[in-house]
Order: sequence, then structure tokens, then C-alpha cells
Amino acid sequence: MEKTGRVTRTDGASAVVEIDADAGGCGRCDLPGGCRSGLLTQMFRKPCREFSVANDIDAREGDRVLVSVDQGTLSVLSVTVYIFPVITMLIGAFLGRYVPSDLPGSEEPLAPIVCGLIGLVFGVAVAFRLVDLSWSSARPRLTRL
Repeated sequence: MEKTGRVTRTDGASAVVEIDADAGGCGRCDLPGGCRSGLLTQMFRKPCREFSVANDIDAREGDRVLVSVDQGTLSVLSVTVYIFPVITMLIGAFLGRYVPSDLPGSEEPLAPIVCGLIGLVFGVAVAFRLVDLSWSSARPRLTRL
């Protein structure tokens, strides 16, 4: 994914880049298969157009730059954050079927529900840890225009 912008200020090893107004999201909001998250964001708040990125090219204030992020890495991180917790929740619920937990007066066993929630919390914690570890490979890069 690539977006153009202008450096508004620099601070040591980082630069604050204002993304062009017409360059929001992936550009597929109105196309079939688009997630429409850009439209949802616009409904609730003004979208953030300024981002702090590593200034590896020694860009100066006012420079036009291209901000790019490797699409493959973003896809892997998205799957990690969204799918991994669901899988661990389902595994927890499945394993919970084998835990004896029939409480007096309860018609349904609670163990699958509790184990599913434990699996979900575990999956979210692991997913965010994995994202933290791999964030350096997904960080935005600057290219001078």
C-alpha cells in the first residue's frame, strides 16, 4: 500500500507526514469486496491524516514523500489479529467439552463457555505479542518523490 504526503515536521529520526486528502484507506471503499471501513471512520470522527514514521531518507519539512507499507506483511498481521484469537477460542471451547463442570441446577455445562473465553483471551494476548515482535518489518517506509 502506498500513499503520497508532505512532511509537516521532523523530530530527530522520525518525520510527521500529512497524507494527501484523496489518499485515504485502500481505495476500495465503494468497490465490491471493499470493507467500507473508511466510510465507517468518516461517520464517527475526522480521519487522522498525520502519521509519524521513521525518517530513513533524511526528509525535511515540506518535502513530498511516498509512504509505503508491504501489503503481504499487513495481510499476515491482519490474519494474526483477527483469525488467531477465534481459532484459540474454538479450540478452548472444544477442549472444554471434556472438562467435568456440571453445576447443580444448571442444564448446560459451563466448561465449554469458560474454556472458550479463556482461549479467546489467550489468543488475543498471543496475537498482540506476535504483532509487537513483527512490527519492525511492517513499519511504514518513506521514499522521496
